[in-house]
Amino acid sequence: MSLFCFLSWNFFATSHGKGAVDGVGGSVKRLVWSRVLAGKAVMTDAKSFYTCAKAASSGVEVLHIPASDIQWEKELLDMRWQNCASLPQT
Repeated sequence: MSLFCFLSWNFFATSHGKGAVDGVGGSVKRLVWSRVLAGKAVMTDAKSFYTCAKAASSGVEVLHIPASDIQWEKELLDMRWQNCASLPQT
């Protein structure tokens, strides 16, 4: 069993409201909400939000990550965690 494991962190616009990415995420959400209120868009799922956000947000790269990709990454992370040793008293 390995005593070390590799960790990586990804930060999203859904952080804690303390960084630049939160302002960008808030702006994108506000643009989408404006289109919804104006009757120009209907949000039914993540894909419809992505499509609207991409159209509304010039200069911001909006990504849609399919559930299958998330599941694949989860399985990889689960394998990583299996090889990690816990630290005493943590």
